[in-house]
Amino acid sequence: MGQFSQALKRRARLAGYAGGKTALYELIATLRPREVPVEIRFEGLPGEFSQHDFGQIEIRFRDGSTTRVHFFASRLKWSRWIEVTVVPNETAETLIRTLADHFVAFGGVPLCAVFDRPKTVALKWKKNGEITEWNPIFAYAALEIGFTAEVCWPYQPRQKGAVEELVKWVKGSFFKQRRFQDMDDLLAQLTQWLTEMNTERPSRATGIIPAVRREEERLRAPRVQPADLALRIPISVGPTAEVLHETHAYSMPPDAAGLPGTLYLYRDRVRIVAGRHEAVHERQYAHRAPSRLPEHRARIWPPSPARGPSATSNASICSRPVRRRCGI
Repeated sequence: MGQFSQALKRRARLAGYAGGKTALYELIATLRPREVPVEIRFEGLPGEFSQHDFGQIEIRFRDGSTTRVHFFASRLKWSRWIEVTVVPNETAETLIRTLADHFVAFGGVPLCAVFDRPKTVALKWKKNGEITEWNPIFAYAALEIGFTAEVCWPYQPRQKGAVEELVKWVKGSFFKQRRFQDMDDLLAQLTQWLTEMNTERPSRATGIIPAVRREEERLRAPRVQPADLALRIPISVGPTAEVLHETHAYSMPPDAAGLPGTLYLYRDRVRIVAGRHEAVHERQYAHRAPSRLPEHRARIWPPSPARGPSATSNASICSRPVRRRCGI
């Protein structure tokens, strides 16, 4: 039993107790305070936290074909409002643009967005979890949208589990509970499921429909709308007055050749600024597809001068057998 029980046994003997130690120890056990583990659910305050993470799962359609589905899930901690979007990949741009869409669907931006530790958010960190290098594209986008970011510390299973549990819940509640005809059917069912989860069914965590509890969220309007959100990417204009981004060559004025600059990447367009020079292109998606503006092409490749008498004379000279006169 411990020193405390031994002391009680000695005092009982002095008081005249003549029974066995087993009975005494059983009596002591009934008097000990029971340690009941207390589970505390981390909720935060309305509008304070949201969770975000990528997930992926293998899906088998009804025709037997399979595909790997990547998705990005977001949830407001207070109201349990959830958004899930099927995405093509898990790049920094996909994270930022889908996050901006989810904030609009939330009805605003929370104070802090909590992430796992993907390279799309943090590049380097210490063993204690302190971030030493943020992904610059993500960091600038956070300033543009207007939210602070927090990442799960390593070796902290409770904190990390809160984010990972979101992906696990989406898989178990939606993807593993349904059968899909094809991708279009999956997307249609996902839309219907989100409507049901957010506006019809009470959350198991709160007992309240998320749409009702969301009215209490104190969210802020995003500083920039998704369509106007640009990612900042440092670039250098090449010797041929072109900027290469993701296999696509975008033209610049010839005088910009060799200058450093910034590429502003929008969903549908590209804006490049280098010194006093600026160009706006329609964004290219096809592999290696270039974009050259007519005004840039005209300055690099000027049209041939009109053919006059001198031109005819020179041409006739060059056509003669004696070619030295043409410098050939």
